[in-house]
Amino acid sequence: MNNYDCRPPEGSTDIEGFFKSDMQSIIMPEHQVMYVRHWNQPFYAQMFGNPKFVEYVEQQVGISKSSFDENFEKCAMRTLFRPSETLKTLFCEATKERFQNGPPLIGFHIRTGDDFGGTNLDARDQQDVERFVSCADGISEAVVDLLDDKDSPLAKKLAQFDLHTWMVGADKPAVVSIIRNMTHDLKVVYNDDTVRFHTGYGSEAASDYPLLDVLMISEAAFGIGTRGSTFTEISFDFGFLPSQQVTILPTRFLDVFGTYNQVVQDPAYIPLGRFPHSVCKLEAQKATLLSFEKYMDARMPFIECSVP
Repeated sequence: MNNYDCRPPEGSTDIEGFFKSDMQSIIMPEHQVMYVRHWNQPFYAQMFGNPKFVEYVEQQVGISKSSFDENFEKCAMRTLFRPSETLKTLFCEATKERFQNGPPLIGFHIRTGDDFGGTNLDARDQQDVERFVSCADGISEAVVDLLDDKDSPLAKKLAQFDLHTWMVGADKPAVVSIIRNMTHDLKVVYNDDTVRFHTGYGSEAASDYPLLDVLMISEAAFGIGTRGSTFTEISFDFGFLPSQQVTILPTRFLDVFGTYNQVVQDPAYIPLGRFPHSVCKLEAQKATLLSFEKYMDARMPFIECSVP
């Protein structure tokens, strides 16, 4: 886990030690510890949907199911998965080329539908993308305001990120074109490729590039993702981003579940509306006070690249 902060809740067994020393020994053919029942998220619920896993953790490790928080899933992701040498090389080359002034302030994952890399966007898709940009503008403004006090410890930590770069992972190149047309003064990074299988489908050869998107998005200080998307969840889990630094927005992708109208009419969502600039700005201000310094003190990239 690259010494990442995987500290357990007070009074419970060390989670990091559990994953490092015990997980490998219990993931064996005779011990079906993890499985997927239907949808492939959330991972936290899937792990605890297995009674054998729950029994092992509670009786042998001494951690109760109720004691876990969101960090459990993130620690699990970093422990159970390791990057291939090919992915390491791709990542280090891409970040060196695209993140020349430090990691991006904001990482996006925008999934517009379930048509496996199609290219068509309509007016509603345009509105969805505009909502993401409005939110990102609010986050950027909050950070710029905080940087006015250049000598503060918080400002010094925020200054490690490139305020003028956004990293975008999207299922359609047209999404990136819309963002670039709206943000001429920003560098919008996208790992250009003919098709990006953010749905989880595709050939083995095509899998490295979506994984590269995951890891490059995870380098950002703040995340904006797509509601209902496992790809979004994985990206911010690998970045170990606290929930206070992540905003999840609905897109047409929710039509797959038949819940888009239900979500946008939810009283909890209505304040975001079509242009959530002010709400995202306020939430970013809160996040920098509540979670950002602790996040920066513990931050460690999933892949560390050597500096020549």
